[in-house]
Amino acid sequence: MAGITATIARYGVNVTNLQAIFKGGDNPGDNVMIYEVDIPIDTDQQELDDALRAQAQSLGLTISIWHRNIFKAINRI
Repeated sequence: MAGITATIARYGVNVTNLQAIFKGGDNPGDNVMIYEVDIPIDTDQQELDDALRAQAQSLGLTISIWHRNIFKAINRI
């Protein structure tokens, strides 16, 4: 998590909400972290996306990046 947060901070992105879903068990890869962030308007979003994906890959993580409205629409109960 620290590696992802460091990458986010390097781009001046502010984490406004963080949700952790720990499923337990022997596989930490089953856990989920959901970051809600505010991205400065002048941020190169493609560069940020590439940096986050590279960092996740180096940590052996899978990352999904969605606009808030899409995430809410898909996860609405």
